[in-house]
Amino acid sequence: MDGSDLKKILYAWLLVPLTALDWCIAWRWVPERAVMKVGSDGQPRAWALRWDAMMFDIKLLSGCLLFITAIGFLIAFQKPWKASWGAWIVLLSGGFIFLLLNGVLWLTQVR
Repeated sequence: MDGSDLKKILYAWLLVPLTALDWCIAWRWVPERAVMKVGSDGQPRAWALRWDAMMFDIKLLSGCLLFITAIGFLIAFQKPWKASWGAWIVLLSGGFIFLLLNGVLWLTQVR
């Protein structure tokens, strides 16, 4: 694994503070009680405070990135010729999860 592969993994991990920054920007538009779960009938089933929703987002993204990074390093150390693929998997998967989690937050900002 060379420096460019480690940079890709670092860029993926920069999505965690970017998520926190995103929450700071959207804080005033997010309701005090956020819906966390919606039933099949479209009615809210579970609620959380803004702070709890933000921490859930950050912890979920961090946990997913930790798991994906472990897989990326496992690929890199077992098959060094595929280290670049492992780094790309970490970066693209992290970016997808970031967009999925923050997409909901961005939709709350639309007025």
